[in-house]
Amino acid sequence: MKTAESTAPNRDTPSTPRTLVSRIPDDAVEVDFHAEREQRPDIWQTALEESVEISEAGRPDLFLVDASGEIPANCSLAEREDGHVGWCSCAQFDEHGVCFDLCAIRQAAVIDDVSIPVARD
Repeated sequence: MKTAESTAPNRDTPSTPRTLVSRIPDDAVEVDFHAEREQRPDIWQTALEESVEISEAGRPDLFLVDASGEIPANCSLAEREDGHVGWCSCAQFDEHGVCFDLCAIRQAAVIDDVSIPVARD
């Protein structure tokens, strides 16, 4: 099981340079994962509990999220100075602006399973 996102820095892990991306999808939206965890805990918790496979896809901000028995989702997630910006091909993203897939990517990044790039403004 993955751990919940911690706001405390990990002082034991050396800082590594982050990949920069200059372009993100035009329909990407700002995503506040802390607010989503509080306002929609069901989505955040489902992402913690489900078994997913996340693979990188072509650009540093693109990911393919494959949940058990689901159609894989194409996602984009990048970090900005003031938070994150993301996009996903799933219906849940279209309805809510955040989804299970983006939460799963963010959770995987916290435990260093994937690397989320930094978006240039």
